Amino acid sequence: MEIGLDVTTRKHAEEQLRRNHAMLKSIMENLPCGLSVFDGQLHLAASNQQFRELLDLPDELFSGRSVRFEDVVRNNAARGEYGPGPVEDIVAGMLERAQYPTRMLFERERHDGKPLEVRSAPMPGGGFVTTYMDISERKKIERMQHEFISTVSHELRTPLTAIYGSLSLLGSETAGPLPPDVQELVVVAHKSCERLMRLISDVLDVERIQAGLMHYAKSRQALAPLVDQAVGAMRAYADQFHVSLEFESRLDNLYVEVDPDRIVQVLVNLISNAVKFSKPNHPVSVRMSMVDGQIRVCVSDQGIGIPAEFRPRIFDRFAQADGSDRRAQGGTGLGLNICKSIVETHGGRIDYISTVGVGTEFFFDLPGVSGP
Repeated sequence: MEIGLDVTTRKHAEEQLRRNHAMLKSIMENLPCGLSVFDGQLHLAASNQQFRELLDLPDELFSGRSVRFEDVVRNNAARGEYGPGPVEDIVAGMLERAQYPTRMLFERERHDGKPLEVRSAPMPGGGFVTTYMDISERKKIERMQHEFISTVSHELRTPLTAIYGSLSLLGSETAGPLPPDVQELVVVAHKSCERLMRLISDVLDVERIQAGLMHYAKSRQALAPLVDQAVGAMRAYADQFHVSLEFESRLDNLYVEVDPDRIVQVLVNLISNAVKFSKPNHPVSVRMSMVDGQIRVCVSDQGIGIPAEFRPRIFDRFAQADGSDRRAQGGTGLGLNICKSIVETHGGRIDYISTVGVGTEFFFDLPGVSGP
């Protein structure tokens, strides 16, 4: 009797195992992505049809009893999918890295130009699991979006430049005196035109950064004069908010390898934000210092501060804190994202410290170089 029960139990367990295997296979085949699982010996333990199709792997590769990671890599390397270089050197390098897998997310192109998004993660028992997504449609939409924004921005900039110039002439009364009420309207229109031009410039900069087309004309520069230039350019702006602007702790004879216009752009943006969110009759200070062998520039205000929960998004595009005081100041939410890109392109980093109701200090570090 016990033998009969054992046989029944075993059959039931085998049937359940088959069902689980069939369900797992069905799930894998119906995933919206390619999937591969390589075990600790770098043999293909599981995969779906989309894995073979998205990587355009030949049928011969799967004709043996097992498929090795090495075989897949060699096939792809021979088609130039991992860049130039001897195939066996590429295979050896990738095999070495595969012995110690890490979590990864990257994009690469197949031999025929099809773009793939690849995500990989190590498994607890050894080996790694990888998913592959065809992102051709996403790339097409991104290109269309970039082209649309760039075209619209350029088309807007030309007439806006003419309008801005005309309003400047009217406001300066070069063409003759204006009645007080008309002069007031011209000033409002001039300021609105300035804001719109800054918005267009920010959008174009973001598009250039995304496309990798941001131009940098780097040269060896003393950093203090660039800070002087930014502070001087922002004094009139600070006066509008009844905020004093001071350049403290100036350090001369410190040199950096930078695009001066882009570094001034970063400083102007940080100073502009500090002024906008400062309380009237409170100072905004700009300071220089040396920190861990890097040259640091700080911009400090005594304003409303930034909520701690906003930190993870502060340098994202279109990021703005939701507080009514901050939102009321306007802005595109692009400036800090652009600043981060510029600073990091120069080998530096940007960050901030802030206390709500007390103030905020943004700072960026740049590597110094020897003098001229």
